[in-house]
Formats: sequence, C-alpha cells, structure tokens
Amino acid sequence: MGVLRCGALLVAACAASASAAAQPTVLLVDVGGTGGPEARRTALEQLERGLGRQGGLQVRRHVPQHDSGGDAGIAQLIDEARRLSEQFDEAAALERLRRAEAKLRASPSTFADISSLITLLLTRLKVEADMGRPVRATLERIATLDPSHVLDAGTFVPDLVNRFAAIRERLLGKVVALRIRSEPPGLEIWVDGRSHGNAPVVATVVAGEHFVAAGTASGVGGRRLMVSAPDEVTLRGPTAALQRAARLRAIGVAEGARWVVGIKLQAKGGGVQLQLRAVEAQTVAVTRPLSSAVVPVDGVAEAATALVEPLVEALGLAQRQAGPALWKRWWFWTALGVIAAGGGIAAGVLASRNTVRLELAR
Repeated sequence: MGVLRCGALLVAACAASASAAAQPTVLLVDVGGTGGPEARRTALEQLERGLGRQGGLQVRRHVPQHDSGGDAGIAQLIDEARRLSEQFDEAAALERLRRAEAKLRASPSTFADISSLITLLLTRLKVEADMGRPVRATLERIATLDPSHVLDAGTFVPDLVNRFAAIRERLLGKVVALRIRSEPPGLEIWVDGRSHGNAPVVATVVAGEHFVAAGTASGVGGRRLMVSAPDEVTLRGPTAALQRAARLRAIGVAEGARWVVGIKLQAKGGGVQLQLRAVEAQTVAVTRPLSSAVVPVDGVAEAATALVEPLVEALGLAQRQAGPALWKRWWFWTALGVIAAGGGIAAGVLASRNTVRLELAR
C-alpha cells in the first residue's frame, strides 16, 4: 500500500513539474490612457483572471511604483554590489551585478552608451579577483567592448593589469569587418556606444559581443551581436511603435517574463475602448494590436473578458494550452512502470513472508 501511495505521489509530482516547466509568464502593464485609473485597474484584474484560467499561463501585473528599472536602478545595484564587496559579502555582490546586467541588456541606453556595462564588468572583475575566482572571461569581455581601456593600477594588482594588457593585444589581432546597412538608408550607425557615421558603414571590431543601433543615440531598436567572422547586418530605425516595444521589453526582461502586454484604456465616442499590444521579451516580436468595442465605463470588465481568447491566440499559445493527453506523456508511463515494479516487489515480499509463516506453523 505504501508503494502505491508513493507511486501516486510520483505521478502527481511529475504532472506538477511538467505543468510548471511549460508555463510561460505573461506580465500585464498599465501604460495609461484617458479612460481613468479605476477602469484601467478593472481591466487589468479581469485580464489577469481570464488569462489565469487558461491553465498554461503564469500571469502577473506590473506595479510601476515598485519598479527599480531604468538607469537609476542599474547604478543603484552596482553601488550596492560595491558596498557588499567591501563588507566581504561577495556572493551577494555578484547577485546584484547579475540583476544589474539583466536590466542593462534590456535597456536601450546600453546600445548607445556602454559605459554602464563597462563599469559593471570592472566591478565584477574586482569582486571575482578578491574571491580568487577565474577572471579571464570578464577580462575578455571588457577588452572586446573597449579595446582602448586600461585597468587602473591603483584598483587592480599589477599581475591583473598585465594580464588584461596581454589579452587586449591578443584580441586586437582578431579583428573582423562588420558591414552595417540601415532601413531606411543613411541612418547614423552606433557600435558599442561610438558613432561610425551614416549607413552603409564597415566597422572593424574585435571578435565577440557587440551592441549596434541605427538612428538616434537613444539605442532604441538596437541589437546585440556575437561576431566571430566578417558579417553583414541591416538595422531598422527607431519608430514610435518600436520605442514603445523597447520600453515594454525592458520591463519584461527585468521581471523574467516571456510576454509583456501593454494595456491602454482610451476615452472614445462617449465610452471607452480597451487596447492591447504584446511584446515578446527575448525577440522584441510585437503582436498585432487588439481593441475592444467602444463600451460604457461600467462595461470594461466584459470588454476585457472578450479580449482574453484573441490575446492568447495572438501570443501563439492557444494550442499549447491543452497539450497531449495525460496518458500520452512519457513521464506518465515511467511512473506507472515504477508503481508496477514496486507492486511486484511488494507482492513478492508478502508472498515470501506468508510462505515462511506456513513453514513455521508446520
């Protein structure tokens, strides 16, 4: 009986694990509008409730007043890391730096100005060196992004300064040509925060990670590239829609969401209209906009409910919700096999005990 109970628990654990692993996270963000805060809050709550009932989604709401995103949040995390390192809490310092880098990767400003990223990497280098950890990867990232950088001899020990100089010289011998075009043509091209003139341009870069953007110095619409050989890339200029998508993506990356749904409620024609647009945090793919009918303010909840199914379809998650039947999953049959084997062993043990009892009774 105990074996069967354990088997049942195993099936339940496998089911829960499989369900959690398959659940993408959707973050709902109130981006404002003229429909009034109470009505927007009602729409957010109804969408959260409706998406949560889909079964395959983890749904959260973004609370702006608790958000520490943006460049100020990044600088604060780096300062906290320095302070924790001075207090010999290097593990906590590295955790702050990991969070800061996640925010930096999502921030458009990184593509126009890499100084914050360089500052972060130098702070990480100091922490890693103090901990006695390998530092080669961090040294190479700094040298790749800024080949002209020289480590401060007052901050780092001479051996580390010399190692960095040697790595920098080695990497400078591995430069590759990166040809960059823009759409529309002729936009200003930025590579690792430095202007390279108007497209088309050929930038000579060290093989490795680079941040490129076209148009303005805002970095909106920029791309992170891993360059290992001569390559060619076309960059799109920052449209207003792309700028909005970049802001939503930054929130999603910072909070670990796969999709971010911007929700706007606009006053229109004597009523209000709910407007949704979703952005995938990793690829910045933007769904087609979704809009409800114009409804009275007290009809916002119904309007939000009506948009749940179209939103799930727009996210490309509709068919993933149901998934294969329980009996078609590999872990179901594995668990049954364990239960059967356990039952057989238990039966054998019980039979053996009964035989012994009979022999003793004789």
